[in-house]
Amino acid sequence: MTSSSVLRRLGAPVLVGRTDEFRTLLDALTRPPSVALVEGEAGIGKTRLIRETLEAPAMRGRHVLLGACHPLREPFPYGPFFDLLRQLEGRVPGRLGAVCGALRPYLPELADALPPAPEPLQDHRARQHRLFRAVRALLASLGQVVVVVEDLHWADDGTRDLVRFLIDEPPPGMATVLSYRREDLPGAGLPLGRAYRHPPGTTSVLIPLRPLDVSAVGSLTAAITGSTAVPAQLAAELHERTAGIPFVLEEVVRGLAASGFPAGWNAGRDTLDAMEVPTLLREAMADRMAALTPPAVAVVRAAAVLRIPATEDLIAAVAAGEPGLDGAAGDTPYADGAWPGGEGGADASGGPLAGGADAGGEPFAGGADAGGGIREAVLAGVLYDVGDDRYGFRHPLAQQAVYGSLPGVDRRRLHRRAMARLAAAEPPPLVQLAYHARRAGDLEAWLRHGSAAAEAARELGDTAVAVEILEGLLSDPELRAGDRARL
Repeated sequence: MTSSSVLRRLGAPVLVGRTDEFRTLLDALTRPPSVALVEGEAGIGKTRLIRETLEAPAMRGRHVLLGACHPLREPFPYGPFFDLLRQLEGRVPGRLGAVCGALRPYLPELADALPPAPEPLQDHRARQHRLFRAVRALLASLGQVVVVVEDLHWADDGTRDLVRFLIDEPPPGMATVLSYRREDLPGAGLPLGRAYRHPPGTTSVLIPLRPLDVSAVGSLTAAITGSTAVPAQLAAELHERTAGIPFVLEEVVRGLAASGFPAGWNAGRDTLDAMEVPTLLREAMADRMAALTPPAVAVVRAAAVLRIPATEDLIAAVAAGEPGLDGAAGDTPYADGAWPGGEGGADASGGPLAGGADAGGEPFAGGADAGGGIREAVLAGVLYDVGDDRYGFRHPLAQQAVYGSLPGVDRRRLHRRAMARLAAAEPPPLVQLAYHARRAGDLEAWLRHGSAAAEAARELGDTAVAVEILEGLLSDPELRAGDRARL
């Protein structure tokens, strides 16, 4: 394989859970002309799959040209293609067609190997067509060539037009690989801007990448840590926390390794509970949040405070009054300073308040804007529709990343608002109320709801939950001696 870029192994030393996808992509690349679309969310392993396939023995002897689109603010037409064509410096075949001279102004690195520049054209469309023909002619001269353009969701219109031109009538020896995140595609969500119909004789495949299952999570963890096996319970715990997304899993396992993991697998859960959100994951979530409008940011912050998937009404109630949302629900206290006996507004899983109203029966302020914000956050892949009109994060670490970015004063305000909105349902979600009370800094409410939650668990025969709640209460250094003795 000939390439000007070093293909580095990323993350784990082996490719895990992608056997079928690997074979499909390799088959397409070795049967040119071909077009392979690799689709998947951020961190799912698109780049890793592509690079591993390019390193397969069957790919030897082919020119490999790697390019990527970038989220630039200013126009940069055809940038990914000029970047990958520059990799041909010193390797341009002789006897190129005259049309290739149109590339001289764009590729000074190849000027010595290109024909003279043709006469300038005044018509923009004519200039563009000649440039596209020049790119196609140069690629055709290479024989067996693989062109990779990653992150097509960030492509400018010119690059997308050039991609369509090349794959509508590809050179006989060219295999094209295009990767993208569907949730970030502009407009109608089509990778190429329109439906792709491959021409006769062209191999065409769509390879969607899904999250890893529990078994693959265990295998990947073992590969990263150099272990022979990972206990099934720990693999299940890692799968739950990372949603099976390889990037997230690798970051978590690296964080665990810094704590001496996997020596003593049994301590894995405690280590997971104590570890911070990996830096790269925090940065990735911050980057996604920066692209959202204020209403979407407000509902994402509210969802992070609620912690578990919640309904649109409940998220709207907590988010109401935040910057970017109309109206103001505020943090209205109860007149006597105590919470009413009919606590809740959601079931134990974060269910809705009856009729989409707050505890006083009034419609939620900012509900319309919140609904649009939730829709935007879901389309951006920040929140996910988990079913039954509930929305939450892809994995707990994403929730923790957003929650950790909130200033303390904002967290406490949102927790108070969550308590107020969860104080009207029957039966009361006592565990949730205790959680929000503690995070809001309301020690009295935390003690009251926590004690009630432990007693309810004991009456239901769930001793383990009762003990867990009581241990949490007793571990708080602010607890008074009398309350501690009673507990």
